[in-house]
Amino acid sequence: MPSHRPTRLNASWPRCTCSSCTVPVLNTVANGSHPPGNKSSACCIVYFTIKESESRMASEILMKGDPVPFARSMGRLINCKEFSDVKFIVGEARQHIFAHRCILVSRCEVFRAMFAEKVVKETSAKIPLVLSDVESDIFMIILEFIYTNCASLSAKTVVDVLASSIEYGLDELRKLCIAYLIRNLSVTTACETMQAAATYGQDDLRWTTMGFIEEHTVEVFKMKQFQELSEQALAVILQSSRLLMDEMDILATVKEWASINSIAMIAFAWKFHALHQSDGTNPQTKLRRGTKHRDSHQGLTPWDH
Repeated sequence: MPSHRPTRLNASWPRCTCSSCTVPVLNTVANGSHPPGNKSSACCIVYFTIKESESRMASEILMKGDPVPFARSMGRLINCKEFSDVKFIVGEARQHIFAHRCILVSRCEVFRAMFAEKVVKETSAKIPLVLSDVESDIFMIILEFIYTNCASLSAKTVVDVLASSIEYGLDELRKLCIAYLIRNLSVTTACETMQAAATYGQDDLRWTTMGFIEEHTVEVFKMKQFQELSEQALAVILQSSRLLMDEMDILATVKEWASINSIAMIAFAWKFHALHQSDGTNPQTKLRRGTKHRDSHQGLTPWDH
């Protein structure tokens, strides 16, 4: 590469000190003279050294390629016996699944810790590792994410994959599961989503789902999935004072739930109606947004106070 190159002229640039030259230059060369080899006194084009450009070219820049072909190629290695050095026996069906230790440990700290143990390190290449607490279809999705950074999720698998992502410390996969559940949030899925949020302590998912239930209370409470909620998930819902449903209708729905599950929460709710007094520390004792006015509510705190 030549050390000097022509440049476009700009009147604001400093001028060369050569007595016969009136052409402005970007950077005058040492001692105010032209570059070596250019001795002409009639300078129509002046050459200069671009130190800044050379400095930029010397620094490294990360250029990112298309991740899709890479993920597709890596996907071919999932459960590929060829070149594999570890075998799992997974789920009740005891399905044999092959993997590559170097990929697993580079992407998952749980696998790194697992293979770091001396016994596993010495025997895993010969003796399969048994994973009885996860089903094979879920484990395959875990491997898909580890190998390709993608996950093929469905309504049938997403909650179990969420649980496994937490167990294996795969936070990016956990985020993908949360995003899938929020994207597919509906009257039909709201209860199951709230159950997953409450069970696995996912606050962002709980807040988003609660907002949906507050705006579609009647429809959600009528779904059969409502009767399948755990006491923990139901308590999260009933803590909201923004439910758009009359209190008596909520009570009837909870009573139906309790006939299958527990009557403790009904007794708790009726206690404050009987005393005509809310507990300021417990939002469950406030009048809800959708509750109709009744004389028996005198003394209870409105939802927006």
